[in-house]
Amino acid sequence: MGLAVFVRLAGFGRSVLSGGLTLTLLILPVVIVASREALKAVPDTIRQGALALGSTKFQAIF
Repeated sequence: MGLAVFVRLAGFGRSVLSGGLTLTLLILPVVIVASREALKAVPDTIRQGALALGSTKFQAIF
């Protein structure tokens, strides 16, 4: 996939950029799943407490 997309279609050639973008696409699903699981691991009481104190959803998650 990386060869077809980055080397041939995008025209980056055989470069570090092509390899880096290919590795980024391969590791992205792992990072997304790990992030979702980490957010689910926060207890509801902490999340509700943060929202009750007036924080936004983003602030409560962060």
